[in-house]
Amino acid sequence: ATEGRDLRFLLDEDLEGRVYVRGILVRHYNRARLAGLGLDFVGDKGAYSSLGFGRDRNNIDLERLVTLIPVAFYELQKNAGSVVNAAKEVSSRIYDSLLHFPSGAMSKMLEFPPYLSRVRLSDAVSVTADALVDVFTQRHPNGYPVDASEVKQARRDAHEAEEAKYLGAEPVSLPVELCRLLRKSDNVPTIEKLWQKCESEVLALPNWQPQTPEQANTARKFVDVAVDLFHPHVSADQIIFKHFPPGPIERAVISVSGPNGKRHYCVNMAQLEIAAVHAWRRQVLEDVCGDAVNGGDGSLVCSG
Repeated sequence: ATEGRDLRFLLDEDLEGRVYVRGILVRHYNRARLAGLGLDFVGDKGAYSSLGFGRDRNNIDLERLVTLIPVAFYELQKNAGSVVNAAKEVSSRIYDSLLHFPSGAMSKMLEFPPYLSRVRLSDAVSVTADALVDVFTQRHPNGYPVDASEVKQARRDAHEAEEAKYLGAEPVSLPVELCRLLRKSDNVPTIEKLWQKCESEVLALPNWQPQTPEQANTARKFVDVAVDLFHPHVSADQIIFKHFPPGPIERAVISVSGPNGKRHYCVNMAQLEIAAVHAWRRQVLEDVCGDAVNGGDGSLVCSG
């Protein structure tokens, strides 16, 4: 068992769904009501009545009891020390309970607790939500949560769908109750935050430098064409060539906000060299074109 001051989390498989008060079994709930763990209230006896724990000692208000979970988890995190893995296990159990049993008692976790806590409830909820976001991002590294009612809307929104595809992100459908708790965290992934993450990662990439006259010529032509097409919105000093790592999403150009607030356009030269463009056309567009050959001025042109 791991514990906060008022509530102990019981992680043994045999104790799943069991609720105790100071070590005395009060009730055993099925998984639809309480999944993943058991609970033992060890707080002040003066709180018994507010938790619906009467003299007969055979019942308790489970939905009120679970409102103490964020505070107990906050205290567990704060005092974890050598039991940090236990805190991770508890957050994983809470996540799975909300994922698989969204109508269970855990869905009431964000209701106001039956008595005032020693810590601010907002702090406790924030810490709990942060831990659940950690679980989400470990399971869905490129995902962002949307509740079931938002999935179809997200896929219908052509702009968001295009952005998600460009970022290599995927909307992950979750129960409304779990989404609600995840969104209490400032760390929850969103399209906007994924853009910010992408921009910071791209800016940190090493700058690309031409290694041959042909590469220098290709870069120079790209700048000339871009400035000509998008003038006055794009100038040569806004174009930066970067070494992009290989990955499942091959990006050619990414617009980022530079340190001075000015937009910059980071260019993946590996995707703009003619040979790479030909390979892409053959693979994605199933275009029939010849190999790239020397055009006589240091550039490469299509032979087909």
